[in-house]
Amino acid sequence: MQLVPYNFTRQLGWASIQLGETGQVLSPHHLAGILISELKHMAEAHLGRQIENAVVTVPRHVTYDGREHVRFAATSQAGFRVAKIVDEQIAAAAAHGHHTEHGDGGGAVLVFHVGGRTSHATIFKFVDGRARLIQARDDLFFGGKYPSEFLADSFFYCFSSDDFTARLVDHFVELIKQQHGFDIRQDTAALLRLKAECERAKKALSYQQETTVSLLDGVDSSLLTRAKFEELNRDLFERAMALVDSVVMQAPVVGEHRKGRSLLDTAMDMFAGRRSRAAESRRKDMVDEIVVVGGSTRIPKIRHLVKEYFRGREPSNRGGVEPDETVVHGALLLTRPPMAPRIHLTRLIPVSNTTTTTSPAF
Repeated sequence: MQLVPYNFTRQLGWASIQLGETGQVLSPHHLAGILISELKHMAEAHLGRQIENAVVTVPRHVTYDGREHVRFAATSQAGFRVAKIVDEQIAAAAAHGHHTEHGDGGGAVLVFHVGGRTSHATIFKFVDGRARLIQARDDLFFGGKYPSEFLADSFFYCFSSDDFTARLVDHFVELIKQQHGFDIRQDTAALLRLKAECERAKKALSYQQETTVSLLDGVDSSLLTRAKFEELNRDLFERAMALVDSVVMQAPVVGEHRKGRSLLDTAMDMFAGRRSRAAESRRKDMVDEIVVVGGSTRIPKIRHLVKEYFRGREPSNRGGVEPDETVVHGALLLTRPPMAPRIHLTRLIPVSNTTTTTSPAF
């Protein structure tokens, strides 16, 4: 089902979009330039002055080429003089480290980000005010709906829609077809209005048990309950929690291996599914705090599953930073070194030839 008013194509090897009415082809970095330019103009209008520099956050899986295209979009297209590209996980760690006492306590922090189409879980350990990456896992195709030939272009995922919303759209498209004999997919404007309604309903269900969804621009409506929303997205919730389980169970734990068995033997047991309850308990206890990031983590079911997985421990919210503002808050802190913790990471940046690079401390 087409949920967007454009088609997918390729231009100079890049997955791109082609506008239906004009046929104009836009590449991902061109779209990024348009978006960043608009954000720059909005910020300058609000502040009443020119902004010269920017920190742009990207998902960890974005390749080196993708990062350079983002940098080009921010400087050459949007007009910033300097653009620093930072991993979302690093920014989230900076935001958390600014509001925590772990700078001296050596605590391990799980950063769990649930995005619309990509999600990731990362474990950091704070030692002497520095955050060190312990383990990270990404799910790049979180319920993806794009044609398979475009899945390799991970940069393109910056412009995808929310999968939880898409599930609601799928549900109501079929409901409209059953009740009215009308395929709303043939009417792009009506489909986009339905998508906007589903997005609104998803957010409303984070705070209430039910809401009404307008199906045909006021002609018909349907009641949507939180229980139905959770049923439609059950597999996505399971997939998100599988990501958490993967990063927790595969993170190294000092002293876990038994006498006479190497760490490699223990790791092989974990991959083969041979893990004891005691081992699971130790690994979950290793995580001192859980930080949830991204607007989708407002969904009550996700927070409930995280709490259940960690045996009743609630995700933290130090400093009162909203989940969908954590990354931006951290990016701001990284522009002011005296305010931010020193982030020291061994970071793997995906490139076409799988070269591994080590990042310096910020």
